[in-house]
Amino acid sequence: MAYTNKNLIAISNFSVHKDQLNFSNYVNLPQSILKKITKNDKIKTPYYFKLTSPNGLKTWVGVNEFTAEENYIVVPHWILDFLGLNGSEKIKVRLIKNIPKGKSATFQPQEKEFFEIPECEGCLETILSNFCILHSNQIIQIEVLNRKYHILVINVEPDWEKIDFDNPPNLDDNIIEIKDIDLTVEINNKFLQEEIKNKEINKNIQNNTNIDKEVETEEISDEKPKGRILSENIKKLSKEETRLARLKYFDKKFKSSKEIDI
Repeated sequence: MAYTNKNLIAISNFSVHKDQLNFSNYVNLPQSILKKITKNDKIKTPYYFKLTSPNGLKTWVGVNEFTAEENYIVVPHWILDFLGLNGSEKIKVRLIKNIPKGKSATFQPQEKEFFEIPECEGCLETILSNFCILHSNQIIQIEVLNRKYHILVINVEPDWEKIDFDNPPNLDDNIIEIKDIDLTVEINNKFLQEEIKNKEINKNIQNNTNIDKEVETEEISDEKPKGRILSENIKKLSKEETRLARLKYFDKKFKSSKEIDI
């Protein structure tokens, strides 16, 4: 359920020297919003907000501090990129209550080099401790050893055992709270999948090529020779006929040699 609507000017965390915000999905809001929230005793901490850009893109965030200037919201720069904003545009900010606790999430790194990080899965789990909310189809940005990586959140799964069905949360947006939760992290390696797929394709191509060569060889071996087979026309001679033929041959050769000498 949404309790507060406010249009605020979104500015990058770097413009106000709040560099650490860029390692999280927390924002800074004006003090006036806190005063409005605390007037309602039914709203409990932590506070979460839905951000919607003019182009319709949306994400969910937590609040770090209520120290921003009036009418401004300080947003991690990578979230501005995700929302397609350049900074100084107005966005809709809504307070959201009753986000389901998370159980697991599936991630897909967008850079192949991510898998070269030692213990990359454990590294991601540690970095996620700086995040409070995840939702499907968002791309979060993390930084490891001064290098930025973009991670697609493929899917999130709420912890159904912790859902109060007397006061059910909104499950349509596929969002989960992960603050202080032992989240099960699964990593989808699309690069390995593509490599396996390409190997399978190449293997099938090679198999088909070998089959074509075998068929061609069989066709050649089945063809009858076009020339005359001499052995079919050879008359088999008896031993006596063979002896007489040899005598006749040498007698003829002897006479021929004798005529040449004369």
